[in-house]
Amino acid sequence: MKFVFESTFSIFFIGPRLLIFLFYEQLPLISN
Repeated sequence: MKFVFESTFSIFFIGPRLLIFLFYEQLPLISN
């Protein structure tokens, strides 16, 4: 059960940060 909680926590905590990071990486290409 602890492993499931940690994996879910990592998905919800790191997932959005990774998406935001990728989104801001693409911003210069979109603005130009």
